[in-house]
Amino acid sequence: MRLRNLHLDARVRRKIATKHGLTPDEVERAFREPDRQVIRRDRLLVRGRDDVSGKYVMIIGDDRNGVLYAATCRLMTDRERASYRKACDRRRG
Repeated sequence: MRLRNLHLDARVRRKIATKHGLTPDEVERAFREPDRQVIRRDRLLVRGRDDVSGKYVMIIGDDRNGVLYAATCRLMTDRERASYRKACDRRRG
């Protein structure tokens, strides 16, 4: 699966700012991060780290022809962050 772009509509932008304290730029940078991880469940879960703010971001949404349409975005939990870091370390050897 190849995700090329991320779509955040106005409703999601408002929600992530007010409820989760994330900016669209932080989410976009986490999405573009080379170490991002994509997990397929009922929806796609994309985990990444914004290298500017240092925030670990979880993006939840649906893939439509290579575009991730985000339903929501939030900070990773401590457990998710630890799992993400462990997976990144394994990739790097």
